[in-house]
Amino acid sequence: MMRRLLRRLGSMLALATGMLALAAVQAATPEQSATELAHAWARAVMTRDVDAQMKLLPPTMYVKPGERERNRLHRLHEKEVALINHQKFVAFDVRAPVQTIKIDKTTAVVIPYQSIVTVAEGKLQTDSFLVALAEDGADKWSIFDGTGHTTRTLKLLIPGYTTGLNVPPAQSKLIRGE
Repeated sequence: MMRRLLRRLGSMLALATGMLALAAVQAATPEQSATELAHAWARAVMTRDVDAQMKLLPPTMYVKPGERERNRLHRLHEKEVALINHQKFVAFDVRAPVQTIKIDKTTAVVIPYQSIVTVAEGKLQTDSFLVALAEDGADKWSIFDGTGHTTRTLKLLIPGYTTGLNVPPAQSKLIRGE
């Protein structure tokens, strides 16, 4: 009788622990969800996993049929060129989010990052921003590199966007070989 009671108590404790863990996951803030996604993006970039990168991009990025596949093939080509030129990511550090903004039914989070790539002349350090997006009521987030995007291109990616997203231009510098 005592063993059965202990087993039942153990089962109830496990259930309560699981419910608390689920509540913690569901209670994640937009910044936490976006940062988690940014780390997934960083892993995909560091390993040059093109398919993982493509899965993380927003569906609005490629409107016309075939655009997504063309971009995937372009990324694969860039990966091959980087391998031939012995270019390798040595760092992709995601920083804390700097801005969260609501645009119609979309939440956008701006996340700075610093990447370092080995190149023939030394190392190329780039400081730029990722933009994570989620529609209201959806648990699915997408992310893209904000480098080079203008108000016009952001309007294409984020329905209802006019202004307000602070995505400064990327800053790159060459660190000569030591």
